[in-house]
Amino acid sequence: MSIIRDKTSESSAPISLSDKHYVLGRDDGESLLNRIATDYIRKHGKYEKNTGPTARVIKALTSEAAWWQKLGTSIGITDRQDKVYLCELISDHTTSVSPEAESADDNVTNLQFLKFILPGDHTEASTELTPGNIVRVRIDDRSTMFAASVAGTIDQIIDTDATLEQTSGNCGTVLPGPGGTPRTNVAQCTANTPRSGRRSIKTAKNKPPRPTSGEFPKSPITGLRANTTTPPPRSTKPYEIPRIGRINSGFPTRFDGVSAHKGVDFRTTVNGQISTGAPIKAALDGTAYTGVVEGYGYVVAIKHTAYKTDTKDSTFWTFYAHLLPAGRVSGAVKAGQEIGKSGNSSGVNRFESTPHLHFEVIYDNDPSWTTAAAVIAGGAVDPINDFFFNRFEKK
Repeated sequence: MSIIRDKTSESSAPISLSDKHYVLGRDDGESLLNRIATDYIRKHGKYEKNTGPTARVIKALTSEAAWWQKLGTSIGITDRQDKVYLCELISDHTTSVSPEAESADDNVTNLQFLKFILPGDHTEASTELTPGNIVRVRIDDRSTMFAASVAGTIDQIIDTDATLEQTSGNCGTVLPGPGGTPRTNVAQCTANTPRSGRRSIKTAKNKPPRPTSGEFPKSPITGLRANTTTPPPRSTKPYEIPRIGRINSGFPTRFDGVSAHKGVDFRTTVNGQISTGAPIKAALDGTAYTGVVEGYGYVVAIKHTAYKTDTKDSTFWTFYAHLLPAGRVSGAVKAGQEIGKSGNSSGVNRFESTPHLHFEVIYDNDPSWTTAAAVIAGGAVDPINDFFFNRFEKK
């Protein structure tokens, strides 16, 4: 039975009802249209290659079994022990301006975030999700369509290392807590971009020293070193730096001067053509850690401790993102050593962007970090002025 025609494209194909979405005696006209719209968006939307949007876990909720679960238990069907989580959609452009929680206790969580169920029969049901974890969700499916105020189910757990502290960025919004005491005041509004899982920018409070002796870092693209401490003039469009490579996007904003950007993007080519598979090299000696981070894809983070700096334990990091999953190196590496291949990854088994290398220098850091995902919480310095055109002296 044809109910409504699709006006979002030139197609005049009707949208038909299915018994999955219409229940006689329950649905009025408004709820029926809502279900049709939800079903259409879920099937035809551009979320993550049509597999459902990604979401950030805000906190776990206490829950009581729904009436159909209680009924099943009463007739001998084992309770699945579903878990319910309050989540914020992060790959939906309509939520990109929502305030973000600084912690699970932040009273921003009292706002109207969505609830999703991690079913007890899910392959990862034993996982205890924590605030900030990244998941992929499915909207309004059979498991939840009768549950009040539950938007859908958690289909896939993507990143259990991510935390709210790494991702919060709510434009300095201040909401009063009990007694009128403000509990939320997160700065750096421009860092809150709507791209799926992209982390907030944090710049370092201090910059690396500029010794008169020592080695220049090697370019992760060419493997060559700068031969001067004078960096090229800043540009407002993509430009070539001799011996270093072509910069497609700058720091601390992209070339539009507005969009925050924590590193620089290098063009990667094979045989002169923009491509995946170009060798990516370590900039300095260090210890490499591999990982996958939502928004950054497959990454390598290198911990540098052999150089004289004013950071704790003389530690800082370089970060290489959007790599191919195969060929990444972990363990001790030398400057100029290949540590991976350029790619276009943005998450687990997701390859969506134009091939390039996103490169960061994390100077404010915690030397105890042991995962690549943890490194993105650190404060960055300018990769061009403060790093490639600076010497680093070994201890």
